[in-house]
Amino acid sequence: MEIRPIGIASARAWCDRVHSHHRAPLGGLFALAVWVDDRCVCVAVVSRPVARALDDGRTAEVTRVASDGSTRGAASAVLRACVRACAERGLDRVTSYTLAGEVGASYRAARWRPTAIVRGGEWSRSARARAPVDQRGDKIRWEAGERAAPRSMAAMELLARSLGTALVTRVPAQQEFDL
Repeated sequence: MEIRPIGIASARAWCDRVHSHHRAPLGGLFALAVWVDDRCVCVAVVSRPVARALDDGRTAEVTRVASDGSTRGAASAVLRACVRACAERGLDRVTSYTLAGEVGASYRAARWRPTAIVRGGEWSRSARARAPVDQRGDKIRWEAGERAAPRSMAAMELLARSLGTALVTRVPAQQEFDL
């Protein structure tokens, strides 16, 4: 398994073919791909944060991770690589989102933290019409990097329900999650 940069146009085309429930993002700062031999198996697109409140010049957002499912650990490997690549660019907080019912296995394996439950809804308002969103439901915000927010107990409880397990009350110290 090798991780290397991929062009945004190629990453978008991959996401359109492979992602389970979203269209490709419109653009991005950079994209990384996981390759096994000569075959691309997973792609991540990194952009400026979609939420204006998070766009402080030091935060990035992984707007899409798409894997063909053929290689165990590919998604978590590319998520870790995104955090490293962001740090090299001076971006010390990286965010991403999963649907509330998803378990976030790749994010947990990459040692990201669930930091918030974000309420879903439409972007459109009477004063500014927007295209309908693909997924209106609540989402879990995940973060990694030096300035990542602390874990949210509410997000962890939601994940525990999604996993069908009891909430683990012992939260490892931050030092255990250095990337």
